[in-house]
Amino acid sequence: MRENYLSYSEVVDYFGQEKIANRFKFIYDKMTKYIEERGMEDKLYVNRAVLQQVVLDYFVDVFRLKEFHKIDKIDKSKILAYESYWILRRKPIQCMSDALDAEMDDRLIFANEGYLTTSLAHEMLMPQADEPMSKEEENAFLDFLQHLNYHLKYRSVDKQTLELMLMAYKTGRKAE
Repeated sequence: MRENYLSYSEVVDYFGQEKIANRFKFIYDKMTKYIEERGMEDKLYVNRAVLQQVVLDYFVDVFRLKEFHKIDKIDKSKILAYESYWILRRKPIQCMSDALDAEMDDRLIFANEGYLTTSLAHEMLMPQADEPMSKEEENAFLDFLQHLNYHLKYRSVDKQTLELMLMAYKTGRKAE
């Protein structure tokens, strides 16, 4: 029986170095933009080594999923859930020590959770971007995002829970 150990080289061989590097760059650029848009470049940074581990862990999960279920593609909800999980777990957006000493700001302490709330909100709204929300829908969505952010900060989160949450949101949007 084959041991269930998987090496990163197997994952790199399966997906290709370019695909993994592109995912790293995509996430790094989004995180950097998130920091810049909030004017926090002097307080937050993206730890490239930690982000590299996030990306590798994500691809290991996707590899295992594809191998186990014998599938070629996974849906967007799974992609977002797995990526979000590893960002929460590894926390690549980090606070510069001077900034944390100077002020105890939730935006610094929970930077990864804030990034994910914003990123997931964008992903959830993309298909409906051309259809404006009513004031009632907008208020419900903002309440949802507030709860999501709280959940990401203070609750135990796993990949499957995140996936279920994204699928439920998508289903709810279709039912309207």
